[in-house]
Amino acid sequence: MSHTITLCVDCGQLGENDITFIVSYRPGTPDVMYLSNGDPGYPGDPCELEVLSATCNGIDITGAFDLGASLYDQLLDKAAEAAQAEQEDRRGEYEADRREERMLEARGL
Repeated sequence: MSHTITLCVDCGQLGENDITFIVSYRPGTPDVMYLSNGDPGYPGDPCELEVLSATCNGIDITGAFDLGASLYDQLLDKAAEAAQAEQEDRRGEYEADRREERMLEARGL
């Protein structure tokens, strides 16, 4: 799933600038210690983040600079927050739909 994230980034001699990133984020999966039959489990997958584009003041700067570990971690945190918020929104919509369905069933509709 893709997200748009804007961060204030130190661009050296150009000073600090807002850079808008469009990223693709896939949350990781947890380790599974044991299977239900008692067999050994398997390791989880790490989360993945890919920068699809980066713009500064409307100029495409994708690939023009190295993200570095600090900026990558900031993007990863923001993408994880956005993914969590999206999931909570979808869960809320689903629960609202279920309540409406139950109400209609109770009325015999």
